[in-house]
Amino acid sequence: MIFGIVIGMIMVNVAARRGYISNIRTFSDQSKLEKIGVYPEQSQPAAGRQTVYPDSIDSLALHISLIGIAILFGFILKQGLSYSEQFMPASVQRTHVLQSFPLFPLCMIGGLVLQAFLRKTNADVIADTGQMQRIAGTALDFLVVSAVASIRIEFVVAYWQPLLLLCIAGIVWNVCTVMIVAPRMFKEAWFERSIAEFGQSMGVTATGLLLLRTVDPESKSVAASAFGYKQLLHEPFMGGGIWTSLAVPLAISWGAGRLFVVCAAFLVFWLVMWLVFFRIPSATRR
Repeated sequence: MIFGIVIGMIMVNVAARRGYISNIRTFSDQSKLEKIGVYPEQSQPAAGRQTVYPDSIDSLALHISLIGIAILFGFILKQGLSYSEQFMPASVQRTHVLQSFPLFPLCMIGGLVLQAFLRKTNADVIADTGQMQRIAGTALDFLVVSAVASIRIEFVVAYWQPLLLLCIAGIVWNVCTVMIVAPRMFKEAWFERSIAEFGQSMGVTATGLLLLRTVDPESKSVAASAFGYKQLLHEPFMGGGIWTSLAVPLAISWGAGRLFVVCAAFLVFWLVMWLVFFRIPSATRR
């Protein structure tokens, strides 16, 4: 994750100099207050709109409660998965894959259900995008700090050799995907979209969002929405989901060689899917 942030920022600066990014301002273009991260008093933007009268409930409290409802829905789904595991074969029960299923993708499903309900009942006017963005930004800041603080230094020291090998291989692969693969895959905002994927692949989702916010702080490109929609398919399987839970048990039971073949087959499958259905002609890329 640390390498993801450091190398990611180096790549951001290189991309800015080469003109790959359209929504970023260089350090020399910024005012003195911008360089220290403070808005001028006369141009401080609003943090959001109040959608309800404060004598009933504070607007910020309402928006936090909406997020809480989505989390509660995800928690109920997780409890249901854990309960259903007892009816599955013993081989599945031994992996505890459903019990270890992460809460995050289930909360995303809860958010979609809540959003659909609010729109269906015409109650979506109580949710303000600005307030939700401020809550998301606040959560991201605390998430990054807590993720860095949770790194176990003694584990890194004890297993530094295999970790170093994995880090080098991962860094080379991810840098190549950003600089070589991404321009050929994405039609619009290729660097913004790929640097978010780079950060997530090098650490956690928070790292990807941090780098994305650096290159597109006001979400003017399609990168933020594309990254969010991708999570709906990615998180249940890869981002702490089914595959993440099964990877270690499968490596033990199948062996490294067989598992490598399976992973390579999936990689080839998705490359073929891209070539057949999603490849963008060179003349239309920008």
